[in-house]
Amino acid sequence: MAETANILFPVNVVVGSEGSNYDSVVIVGTGLDIDHFQGGVLKKYFDPLLDYKQVDAKAEEEVFVLRLPGNYAIKRLVYSPTGPLNRDFDDVRVFADAACKGVKRALAAGSDRPLVFLPTQHGQFDGYDLATVLGTFHALYVPLEIREAMPIRQQKVLELGFGIPPEIKLSFEKTLLVAQAIEQGRIVCRDIGGSDPERMAAPRVADYIAQIFEDSPVRVQMMYDESSIQVNYPLLAAVNRATRGVKRHQCRVIQLTYDPKGPISKTLFLVGKGVTYDTGGADVKAGGHMAGMHRDKCGAAAVAGFFQVLSKLRPKNIKVYGAMAMVRNSIGSECYVSDEIIKSRAGVRVRVGNTDAEGRMAMADVLCEFKEMALSEV
Repeated sequence: MAETANILFPVNVVVGSEGSNYDSVVIVGTGLDIDHFQGGVLKKYFDPLLDYKQVDAKAEEEVFVLRLPGNYAIKRLVYSPTGPLNRDFDDVRVFADAACKGVKRALAAGSDRPLVFLPTQHGQFDGYDLATVLGTFHALYVPLEIREAMPIRQQKVLELGFGIPPEIKLSFEKTLLVAQAIEQGRIVCRDIGGSDPERMAAPRVADYIAQIFEDSPVRVQMMYDESSIQVNYPLLAAVNRATRGVKRHQCRVIQLTYDPKGPISKTLFLVGKGVTYDTGGADVKAGGHMAGMHRDKCGAAAVAGFFQVLSKLRPKNIKVYGAMAMVRNSIGSECYVSDEIIKSRAGVRVRVGNTDAEGRMAMADVLCEFKEMALSEV
């Protein structure tokens, strides 16, 4: 189902105040006063919003839904306030949060064709438009396991629109292209990081990655041979010992390379922790602290997502190497234990102090390998 790791619904730019195909208006707002509406594409919505503000003192603090009167083509309006923009701790994420909350409220109200209007004011935050789009997309993500188990629920909306004033059309269209590439990377990241420890056990992560980057500019290499793992990544091999008898849990080192044509001026190396499930090992996570540890692979998931963004945007003059150290920290007769001394790839003798520190064990040898490679790169 890697083919569903994409934006599955049409995304349109609507210039002006209303599109005929939509069933809700979502306004990401920075204030309910005339200064925020005068002369803009949202001016037509000011009167009903002002009427509502008269009866709700929380109107500029909480998301609310209005039924618009009969002279409006779209009857459902959701207003989602950003809150203040001028406090020392405010940042551009307030736009993403407001967009996400607004779209979720529209979905809960029954909308499947929302039209999201960008804020008319944004203070000092030039990236408000990108943040608003990404917040909108975040609300529309459907987990991989749901997409696979219930194909009818693969997408939350049939269509998505972004309402903008005509003067920002060209710049916003460029922003939207970047946002869609970033969101496709975030989908890959969420699919790997959020799926359960069986659906995204190391071998199945490898299968997913192979499908995602097929026919893309990203080159994929997998290492899974036990003897090769032992020689090249002895610390990771120690963590992997407990899974050697369980084929579906056995480790993978997944290496990704983005190397575009033309001169290279910079090289990046990224290593991600990919612990598919962390029991703590022999130093077991007791007392209910193990729940949720399928997310211990989110570092590796972020690396995969970053490469998906690279594959979509295809930037020039930069080479990127990535590694996903995928391993399960299991308990069993073969598991590594505290007080073991293991010689790393770098030749350093490592004494294990706690088996719940498996992340550094999984990544240290891969980092060493990348250090060796970096010596001959730009």
